[in-house]
Amino acid sequence: MGKKDYWIVFLIFFPLFSCFSNQEILQARLNIDLPRFVIVDRLATDSKARTFRTGEIDSYVEQIPAGIEELAYTGKDLKRFVSILLAGADSDFSKAKRIHDWMTLRIAYDSNILIRLKTDKDPDGGVDAVSTLKYRRSNCEGLARTYALLCATAGLEARYVVGALNRAVNKSGNLSSHAWNLVRLEGAWYIVDCSANSRFFYVNGSFGTHMPYSMRFDHLFISPEAKILAYYAYDPADCLLSQDISVEDFKNAPKLTIGFAKYGLSLSQETLDMRQVLAIDKSSGGADLFDSYESTASRLELKIYTPADVFLTAGLFDSEGKALSGCGYAYRRGDYFVCEFDFPEADKLYGAKIYARSLADPFAVNEVYSFKASGKMAGVPSRTVEASFVSELLNVRIHRVERGEAVLRIYYSHPREIAVISFMRDSSDSYLRAKKLEFEYGSGFEYEIGAGDGLKIYLSGRLLDVGWTRGNQRIFVIDPLKIEEGSL
Repeated sequence: MGKKDYWIVFLIFFPLFSCFSNQEILQARLNIDLPRFVIVDRLATDSKARTFRTGEIDSYVEQIPAGIEELAYTGKDLKRFVSILLAGADSDFSKAKRIHDWMTLRIAYDSNILIRLKTDKDPDGGVDAVSTLKYRRSNCEGLARTYALLCATAGLEARYVVGALNRAVNKSGNLSSHAWNLVRLEGAWYIVDCSANSRFFYVNGSFGTHMPYSMRFDHLFISPEAKILAYYAYDPADCLLSQDISVEDFKNAPKLTIGFAKYGLSLSQETLDMRQVLAIDKSSGGADLFDSYESTASRLELKIYTPADVFLTAGLFDSEGKALSGCGYAYRRGDYFVCEFDFPEADKLYGAKIYARSLADPFAVNEVYSFKASGKMAGVPSRTVEASFVSELLNVRIHRVERGEAVLRIYYSHPREIAVISFMRDSSDSYLRAKKLEFEYGSGFEYEIGAGDGLKIYLSGRLLDVGWTRGNQRIFVIDPLKIEEGSL
């Protein structure tokens, strides 16, 4: 098998690398009405790493007195600072995580440091470890060198890794550079990337606010198979893969994020066959790299294999980054999601994005794929039923839709713990009530649709448990005028 073939197999079958199968995920749903989903960590290198990837900061680092931290910032006594930082840490994993947690808490990412180093007599910062600690900010190089220094001071073996990102090339045509670390723990190497996990940023001379730790720990002990989706180490040994991948294969591979690994996603072969790489020149030199898809019709369809505990959504954007309402939609079909994009204008390049969420943590959404898309024909979005993630979360299913000349009936089922309501609005946004129906195997609603214009039917639901405080959540949106008389 050649290296190029290795990439294709990896992208198609990546979910098989997960420690959790669809059957295991669905096990909690058997013999009960309401689905129960659990958090699945698909990014961890192994079970040991998973133990320390809790999504919670080591609270000890938040309690270190400022005076002690000054020992690191000033360089007066780095060894004493590290000994206090790691007090009580009972394993090398605990030490490596605590150093990471302190750095992402106290050291900001400074995206303009390289420019200042080239243009300013006093750059007010640097990319070496001493400067990073002194100014409490740097770029990926400074953060990686600092992590290596702190690990060495703690007696941990850590390597400084130089590599590349998959989304841009410089003026020379080389991929944009990046730096991170490998740390040796209990005889094995693990990836730590403090830069990719930065919780706050230094912009225009000031420090920004911190993002929650739970949103910024993905690159702690991340698996090599996940890291390689978007990051490449120039020394093949530093990729930690069983089979080497050339920089050209990496450059030509799909422009995915690690979110594909985080949610166990993979592009179908049909989608891979449609993919092209598009380079868009930057005014500063070099180019941004995008995956690009072109449809011969007015609608583009991409298929993404998706585990049972994950829900996808899609969006289309104009050249200004404005979302185009209704032009992007995703729905499940068996073991994959179909992501649809409708193009308002023919032969025009649009931005497209796909988002993922775990049904165990449904209100946390991650962008997992950003690309360019176009169609040879213009079209208007036309969907009869649109389902939100709440349909999966609450296990509400539409079984039949019947339409007469002036009446529409929807039959659905839901768990006993769920309450479902429905209403209809017309083009003037007038509220029209629905009549509730009950039958042996479920429930239904009846609507008088007549010859109304711009009608939309909404089904929403909530848990009856008073502990659910979010109220009714939208489940389905139905366009009754697109349903022909008879049954759907």
